[in-house]
Amino acid sequence: MSSGSKTALITGSGQNIGRGIAHQLALAGFNIIVNGSRNQEAAEAVAAEVRAHGVDAH
Repeated sequence: MSSGSKTALITGSGQNIGRGIAHQLALAGFNIIVNGSRNQEAAEAVAAEVRAHGVDAH
């Protein structure tokens, strides 16, 4: 992740509200840590989508 940038940990970001929050924070320039313990594939998909906004996502 870039030094000096802000990072957000979003729980439940693999679906619904958490996914939307991940996208909005990414658009605002935040790097995102995706936490989707119930569905790993959905969490990885959100991370890929967020990276398209030009930020880091893990």
